Amino acid sequence: MPKLRLFACLLLVLVLVIFNFASKVSKAAISSCDGEVDPTTVLINASPNLTFTLNNNDSNAIVWLKFTAPSSNFTITDGSADGMTATIDSGTVIRFTSGNFPGSSTKDFNVSVSTGSSAVAAASWTVQASDSSDGSNPTTCTGSFSVAISSTPADVNPPTISSLTITDVSQTSVKITWTTDEAATSVVNYGTTASYGSTKSDSTLVTSHSVEVTGLSSNTTYHYSIQSADADGNSTETNDNTFVSSKASTTVTTTTTTTTTVTKTATDTSLPAVSITTDLSGVFSQSPTISGKASDDVGVTQVEYSIDGGRNWLPVDDFGAIGAKSTTFEFTPEIIDDGNYKIKVRATDPSGNKVTSKEYTLIIDRLPPQVGGALFSLGPMILTPDSSGVIKTITGLDTSVTLSASGGPVSLDLFSDSQLFSMVKNVESGFWKGVLSFAKEGTFFLTTKSVDGAQNITEEKLATIISLPAGKVMASGDYQVEAVVSVFIYEPTLGKFLLWDGEAFGQENPQKTDADGAYKLILPSGKYYLDVSASGFKGVRSSIFELNKPTPVNQNFVLEKSLGISLGGLFIGLPDFRSRVDEFETSQLTTELLGDNKAVGSVLPDFVLETQETTVSNISILGKPTVISFVSTWVPTTSDQIGALEAFSQDYESVNVYAVAEQEGRSKIETFKKRGGYKLNIVADPDGLLIQDLGIRHFPSHVFLDRKGVVQKVAVGFLTKDELVDNLLD
Repeated sequence: MPKLRLFACLLLVLVLVIFNFASKVSKAAISSCDGEVDPTTVLINASPNLTFTLNNNDSNAIVWLKFTAPSSNFTITDGSADGMTATIDSGTVIRFTSGNFPGSSTKDFNVSVSTGSSAVAAASWTVQASDSSDGSNPTTCTGSFSVAISSTPADVNPPTISSLTITDVSQTSVKITWTTDEAATSVVNYGTTASYGSTKSDSTLVTSHSVEVTGLSSNTTYHYSIQSADADGNSTETNDNTFVSSKASTTVTTTTTTTTTVTKTATDTSLPAVSITTDLSGVFSQSPTISGKASDDVGVTQVEYSIDGGRNWLPVDDFGAIGAKSTTFEFTPEIIDDGNYKIKVRATDPSGNKVTSKEYTLIIDRLPPQVGGALFSLGPMILTPDSSGVIKTITGLDTSVTLSASGGPVSLDLFSDSQLFSMVKNVESGFWKGVLSFAKEGTFFLTTKSVDGAQNITEEKLATIISLPAGKVMASGDYQVEAVVSVFIYEPTLGKFLLWDGEAFGQENPQKTDADGAYKLILPSGKYYLDVSASGFKGVRSSIFELNKPTPVNQNFVLEKSLGISLGGLFIGLPDFRSRVDEFETSQLTTELLGDNKAVGSVLPDFVLETQETTVSNISILGKPTVISFVSTWVPTTSDQIGALEAFSQDYESVNVYAVAEQEGRSKIETFKKRGGYKLNIVADPDGLLIQDLGIRHFPSHVFLDRKGVVQKVAVGFLTKDELVDNLLD
């Protein structure tokens, strides 16, 4: 019995020693903290608010802080910090307690002061922190805590940036210009992501800024932002913008080996001469007849012309006597669309010597520049608008946009508030392409600005974009953790879930959350679940969910700490065989959308559209209900939509059904119709006039009219046969 009591006493002493040691470890001093204060200069006889931004560099939480003013020229009047209580000990000392400033995090502390009547040079506040509620063993934080008191107001207004423009886009460089309302420096931050990584700057203080960014890769999307700072150090920066460098041209070199019998004769090495005599300096509403002259000391055997700077050549329409030493020629280029055309002519003599003229610019301007349809995508995934024509994306996720245009624009830009998204024209397809990226959530109204060769400028509303907040992974206690989010998709042929291939859609999978605990996902149609994991936390899965169209995914997850033992900085987790499944939820964000299309309740404007088989006009459709679907052959869903329209028209012969191909030529549509074997009435609107009056920007879109030609409804997006019926009867 005495031995048992002795053992119990020894065990009690050991427990007390361990408890005392653990208590001392838990109350160890904070190893490090730092920060800064803003503003760094205040006025005399004022009541400013000082914001101290502190970083807790220790793993332990700070529960006690003390701020001490450098002198009695500062009198503390109030203080606040999220989750902590402020107590003023004297006019120069304030404490923050009764709360939690987690380890490895940042927190703002607001201290309100009144200043004296004397100017004082910059002096540093003292900031102390402790992990003990009584403030024992405090650590003094380092950083920039100096504040000056000035008798004259400082210039605190940053420059205002305006007229941001991208010009001279090539394969390897662009020129970025802007203006400021006061002299300021010029800085361009750029890179292939919104993190940039490269900078081009000029410290000269100017109001008109021009920076040439070089060393770019061809056909690549670049993010950039502009910074300008005035002489007092006040700096302003634009939001994230984008541009796309030009696509590299390809050169084909052909080497031919031949065996010939050579008869030595005098070689003709004299080149012909050729020039255009027509004045092309003006602006033409249709293709003009162009005249010129050619000569050679032996004779001129051929004259050709090019409208694309020499890539392709055609013989001139009218050419004098073949072989004459001097001759005239003329031709009328077969040009239908507006634009700037690079005209060249070349002449050939009997020996095969050729000479090419200088380049002339022919400007055809029938219409002002106009943007037609818009296609938003991530890789092969098309982001379809909702019933109001609204596109939804995720904050910080790059989205490609493709635009068609008529009226021959030579430059085209997208704007949203202060953001500029520069578009680049694909010479082969004629489409304009760029990349959108929104740094914050909200509703954004996109506007296009297009300029043609005659300097006609058109600004038009393009689309409404809702940038949804990214999904977040947090720890219980509302602080960020470094987590990994993985997406699994059901593969029906294998009968199981596999890791989704995000790279094909311009996204990472799995992806690590960023510094704010955020992940960014837009998923195509399919059946999925999400898996979320983080070191030291219990894993979470979403329930299985199914999407019938591309959809932003931004569900928030809260992770719970795993059971385990902490030994210093090492965490040993205990096995946990329970799994938590969170019900999947789509975004609940509501916003004020577009409302009814402006055309509802009105009649269509006068129009006449012709094909080889029929003529469609605002008069010919009267007497029957009518469905007009606006399509474009370059949109992936067009073939399926025309198939649904054909099935609908076969069952409802008492309804006029037409597909109108926007900003595409009649011959192209006839070819498209023959290749597809379509029986539906498909007509071309090459100038895109109808969609301008109807305010349509997305294809396919559908207009439902009554027998009197009055618009009853406008629907956006792909419609099945049954959905066409429902909209007609609605």
